[in-house]
Amino acid sequence: MPFLLRLRSPPSDLLNLTYSSGGRRTHPAVSRSRMSGKAPQALTYNKTLVCADAVNAEVLLRLARNELLKRAQAVNRHVTALVDEEWRYTIRQTKSGDYNVQVFYSACPAMCENQNSNVPVDPRKPVALSHVRNIPGLMRVVHSE
Repeated sequence: MPFLLRLRSPPSDLLNLTYSSGGRRTHPAVSRSRMSGKAPQALTYNKTLVCADAVNAEVLLRLARNELLKRAQAVNRHVTALVDEEWRYTIRQTKSGDYNVQVFYSACPAMCENQNSNVPVDPRKPVALSHVRNIPGLMRVVHSE
């Protein structure tokens, strides 16, 4: 390999990982509830965060989901849950050792009510958390775009 090509190519030990929820999903508790209305268009969250020392993807996905629910409730105060959720994130390690994390979350706001009681239907956590993989350690979010 020529010398100049070796200088331009990124080191092979840098991380570049992508994980996803595996398609649109709705929490079982929300699916079993009575839905009185669903928004026709999904809300999306798409941000790049720079994390130092570690990546706790569950925390970043919760942040994205809470932002979507807050946005939906600002438009319509009757929204109680998110349905048809889908997420994806990509972790790229920089030469400095930090991690650029691109988080995408999409969900449709819905008006749902529990048939048995006044307990909120929305579980307040992302779907498919079993697909989440982290980079262990104590995460610090250095910058958000």
